[in-house]
Amino acid sequence: MRATTSFNKMLALPALTVTNVTVGNGTVILDIRHTRPLLRCPCGWSTRVVHSRSTRRWRHLDCFGMKTVLQGEIRRLSCRSCGRVVIEDIPWARPRARHTIEFEQLVAWWTQRSDRTTVATALRVDWETVTTIISRVVAEQLTDARFDGLTRLGVDEISYAKGHRFLTIVVDQTSGATLWVGEGKNAATLGRFYELLGPERCKKIEAVSMDMAYAYPAATRKATNATICWDPFHVVMVRHEALCVRGRVRDPPCWSVVADR
Repeated sequence: MRATTSFNKMLALPALTVTNVTVGNGTVILDIRHTRPLLRCPCGWSTRVVHSRSTRRWRHLDCFGMKTVLQGEIRRLSCRSCGRVVIEDIPWARPRARHTIEFEQLVAWWTQRSDRTTVATALRVDWETVTTIISRVVAEQLTDARFDGLTRLGVDEISYAKGHRFLTIVVDQTSGATLWVGEGKNAATLGRFYELLGPERCKKIEAVSMDMAYAYPAATRKATNATICWDPFHVVMVRHEALCVRGRVRDPPCWSVVADR
């Protein structure tokens, strides 16, 4: 079996065929060619007329431990629908991307399970490339549909940069899915989430659990029908502190005896 035939079977990418295979310096370069005659604009309009051509490379999933690169011609068209000269829709890569969709999905999967530096080292790409890919994948797949049917929310913050910076995290208490992450931990930060949610969805929120700081309850007023629920950890902590204060005020001798023991 010829190498091109083997790679065509292994790749199984839409609308392309492998015409040549070059191996060298730890890299597999696959020359590819479009198989569909029509040029399709991202807006949906199609034509057979090519405005201009150029060559582009896309990083693909590694093959036998070697970097795999697709190299092929991209065509531009003058779209009569949107009035622009644009690059045709590429089925195997996202717009303006230099990596295939499969490679970007792999980066996104690993980033959910490890830090970006580790992912960049393992996949042999730059740290900035990982960041760019994450932004592109999230922008495509994170839609407002995740806000439909929400009734119970959980809000909390986490710190990073040695405790000097904070992120506010909102989760769906029913499914456990993370809905939104925003920089900061004040009322304005959480307010951005409720603005994104919209007034109609806010009315359907029945309960929001959070800690006992002032900022989050103030922002949650936008969810007019929501009951604010203090999380058990902070309730127990406040109760414990109150009992300690009461004990010190009412029965100081008892505390001194316990301390002596």
